[in-house]
Amino acid sequence: MKQKTMKQRIGFIGQLSAAISAIFLLIMMTACTTQVTQITIPADGRVVMAVTDASADMNNITSIKLTIDKVSFHSDANGWVDVSTLQHTYDLLALKKSASNSLLADLSLAPARYDQMMLDVSSVTITDASGIHAAKMPSNTLRLNGEIVVLSNKTSTVSFDFIADQSLYLADGQYIFAPVIQLESRTDGVADTAQSDNIRLSGGTVQTSSRVGMDTLGNLVVGGSLPPYLQIDENGTISGTENALIPQNMTISGPNTTFDPNSRIAS
Repeated sequence: MKQKTMKQRIGFIGQLSAAISAIFLLIMMTACTTQVTQITIPADGRVVMAVTDASADMNNITSIKLTIDKVSFHSDANGWVDVSTLQHTYDLLALKKSASNSLLADLSLAPARYDQMMLDVSSVTITDASGIHAAKMPSNTLRLNGEIVVLSNKTSTVSFDFIADQSLYLADGQYIFAPVIQLESRTDGVADTAQSDNIRLSGGTVQTSSRVGMDTLGNLVVGGSLPPYLQIDENGTISGTENALIPQNMTISGPNTTFDPNSRIAS
């Protein structure tokens, strides 16, 4: 009888041991499954960027052509990453006239949070009644602070609205382009890119909405602009002051007056 009881105990312990082993195996399998889920790479998100211009009329200026060579995004995790290296040229006044958004890039990016954008501008040309002129810029690198959140299988949109009538100046007969940009980025939006010269952006959650302007050092800052009295030295360096002596032949009647020789071009 004792021998039978002993066998029952041994059998029970064996069953209990098997049950514990099964539970441990289940836990291990669950842990493995969880680990695989953690390292699964999420699907990319879509980012669509557009250029537009909502400026006022520009007197005798008929064209402002801006050429962008490269677009880069910055994140704390990866630093600066080139997201587009296709060259695009935009006539800002034509965009203003048509009230349209023109495609800058339509691409896939890994989900991430980006905190800065950079546009490399190779040239700006101005067409007026006397011909075509190359404009100088304080800096050809446009570095903007703004958040872009890329989510898996979602569309993020970025709009760069160049305000041309607040960006163009004249100093000693030389055009200066110091861009004023209305920047807007959205997450989980909608982008219709069927027509690249007239894309439609809508919906989504606004991440960044700010207006920035370039100063004489080439920095894009909120509320930034060039001072009204400008000069360009022999090295091509742009400088200016708010309180320059006014030449006798200069007439000033308001903040948007066209000055001669140094001025912001205004309507």
